[in-house]
Amino acid sequence: MEKNSLTVSTQQGSEVQQQLAILSQQMMLLSGQLSNSQPPKLAGDNIFFTDYMVGWFQKKKNSVNPKTWEDYEGLYRNHVLPVFRNTLLSDITATDLEKFYFSLLDKLAPGTVNKIKASIIGNALKKAYAQRLIQFDPTIGIDAVKGEDKHHEPYTQEELRRLAKVSRSSYTWIAFPLLVSTGMRRAELLALTWNDFNVEHRTLHIVHDYVSTSKGSMVTGTKTNASKRLVVLPQSMCDLLEAYQVREGQGKTYIISQQKQDKPVEPHNFSRTYRKWCEQAEIPKEKWGGHCTRATYCTMASEAGCSLDGIRRQVGHSDNRMLIKVYIHERTNQK
Repeated sequence: MEKNSLTVSTQQGSEVQQQLAILSQQMMLLSGQLSNSQPPKLAGDNIFFTDYMVGWFQKKKNSVNPKTWEDYEGLYRNHVLPVFRNTLLSDITATDLEKFYFSLLDKLAPGTVNKIKASIIGNALKKAYAQRLIQFDPTIGIDAVKGEDKHHEPYTQEELRRLAKVSRSSYTWIAFPLLVSTGMRRAELLALTWNDFNVEHRTLHIVHDYVSTSKGSMVTGTKTNASKRLVVLPQSMCDLLEAYQVREGQGKTYIISQQKQDKPVEPHNFSRTYRKWCEQAEIPKEKWGGHCTRATYCTMASEAGCSLDGIRRQVGHSDNRMLIKVYIHERTNQK
């Protein structure tokens, strides 16, 4: 019941905002018609969309972490730029955008299309409208791209047992129980230092990511502001982490450290190690990705009776919708 009411209220709020924005634009148009005046000439009548996006990306680079910026830039370069290369900013219509988003579904997942829709094109055109470069915002009223929700399946108890067994032979074995018992992202795990571990309060302080970019691996700020948080550890996990610190963590800065150097494990190397664990544990390939440990934590926490808000805070989401749609699953034996 909680999931349904949350979804309905969120959808209603979004629809009201869209209707108000549409009404505002219609009133502006009606005002111009009643005064028998032509719509004013705006700068967007002479600016190509792709030229505007050069400046937009330069400013965006300062407001997101390097990995996110590279993701945005790659999506724009490969999918948006070829279609809108010779289109004036003021010539883009809602019909053009809807056709474009629908065409992308042939090669991209709905979630990726919606990222292009909201985070790149939508964000840029809303900014252009706010700057009075265009008369109307063509993104208003365009629904999210529909498609089958992507679900990340949690591990079964048997899969967890096998993964724990095979990973134990690795120097970085502590990574697996940490991921499953906290729901943190892999980039957050790799950035953790021993200073982030508070034994007395049984917490990990997450404030950074360790990511791979075209310029090499680097420590950055977390993915979102909601990702900055204190993660509470079960007592059993805290005991394991203390033991690991004594045996493998002496003289090391990072919790998931290279064995011979005081440096964090490279993201690509950790992913390769994790895939090796999955292969040895005979885990289905669709569960080799980094989101499956998050789905496992969220599902187990939900089954244990934890609140959605508590789970959200633990894993670092800004709202509950992603948990409901992607990470939390009702397993057969719990229905």
